[in-house]
Amino acid sequence: MAASVYHEKTSRKLLPILAACVPLVVAAFLIAQSSHRYRGDLVDFVSKNRSATQIVVQILSHGLGLSQTYSVHASEQLSFRLRLFQAPARLEDLAFGVALTTGRIDSLLAKLHCSITIAAVAACVIPGALWAGALTPLFVSAAVSHNSTMPIPAYTKASASIWDAEFQMEGNELWNRVQNCSGVGLITNCPVPALQGLLLSSAGSASTADGSPRLHSKNDSPQWSYVGRSYGVGASIGLSAATRGSTGSVYSLSFIEYGYATSMSCVYNTTSAYSLQLLTDTDIGPTSLSMYEAGGYLPNSFNNGIGKGTGEAYTVASSSSDDTNILAWSARAIGGDNYVSVGTGAGRYTEFNTTQCKVVFTPSTFNITANLTSKTITVTPIRRLDNVTSLLPNATITTNAMNSLNLLSRMSGTLYTSLLGDTLTRNLATIVGGDPQSALDLLNATVLGSLQDSFTAILGDVLVAYGAAQI
Repeated sequence: MAASVYHEKTSRKLLPILAACVPLVVAAFLIAQSSHRYRGDLVDFVSKNRSATQIVVQILSHGLGLSQTYSVHASEQLSFRLRLFQAPARLEDLAFGVALTTGRIDSLLAKLHCSITIAAVAACVIPGALWAGALTPLFVSAAVSHNSTMPIPAYTKASASIWDAEFQMEGNELWNRVQNCSGVGLITNCPVPALQGLLLSSAGSASTADGSPRLHSKNDSPQWSYVGRSYGVGASIGLSAATRGSTGSVYSLSFIEYGYATSMSCVYNTTSAYSLQLLTDTDIGPTSLSMYEAGGYLPNSFNNGIGKGTGEAYTVASSSSDDTNILAWSARAIGGDNYVSVGTGAGRYTEFNTTQCKVVFTPSTFNITANLTSKTITVTPIRRLDNVTSLLPNATITTNAMNSLNLLSRMSGTLYTSLLGDTLTRNLATIVGGDPQSALDLLNATVLGSLQDSFTAILGDVLVAYGAAQI
């Protein structure tokens, strides 16, 4: 036995020391790098390949843990052999020593010895688990400020041609020149008719049941969503290169933008001069076709002496013999005053009849925060620019936003039901939690609040579209 202990090869005796040095060096490296933050390609690779990264971590951690347990077992074996050389051992102690130094559980041992071997084997698992925790990369967010450039819309005479392309005044008449529209896909300088369906969808989901900020898609970049109101700003998000994806450790960005804060107040005007007037009623076989004029005076309407409906008049068709399935509105921006009036038939949408809304566009500054991870946009008004009458001398962008709201009604008529009425009703149903037609105690304030939300959502999306057309 003496020969087996003292004549062991030197490499055999040094191997446990070398095995212990490997994890020691790795531990020293990790401690030295504990305050270092990696960025760039390595972070992107780990973020996109987390399963593969964890496999590598498990292999390395088990290898380092095995190196440590081997070092301990090899040292125990040499020590145990030396002890046997110095003093005789009982058979029971010999079996215990062999089990302990080889890392196995022998159920034939005494209870105490068996418990010790179980604890020793369990302890061999701990180093691998500790190394797995030490090697696993951690994603941390640090508030790092980095200045960059972001293209944003400009409200100047040079860019006015974008939103002035569609609507043109000829005398007292407003003409929409759809042939002047341009754009690619969902980016257009004519929100109506190009974004007609999206605008109505936004209006139909403008409110939330509990009054919390709604989450709604950005029309030109559906992968992005606004949290709360858009206020007509943030058009560059999703369109500029800086917001098409997170790079390195940049997960959000924030910037200041000028725009118009839209506020609206709606009332029931029982003396409203805006209504539906029957023009013709014709039976064609089993089908009835009725033609109505939606028109009249708004508080800021033209009145050139020709008569009722001048400036606010257009034809609405219905397959019914009456006006029960008709809802229409007209919007006008004249002399800095902006109004919307709604008229309905005597049927499905009467809760919106004779409603009238005043719209105010206030030049303001906004803080825009874009989360590049969740693809969300949060707009926060900072302050009103009370000393500035308009960001643009003649404020044609807000005038054309109202013109777009007006054109949306004229282009959204249907024969069997009112697309406009169903849109407003759907948003109202969100607030009352059911079908507004069955809500006998429906408060006027609830209807007016729902109407305000719907019109505000449309105007906000129109202003965003005008901004996007500049990017």
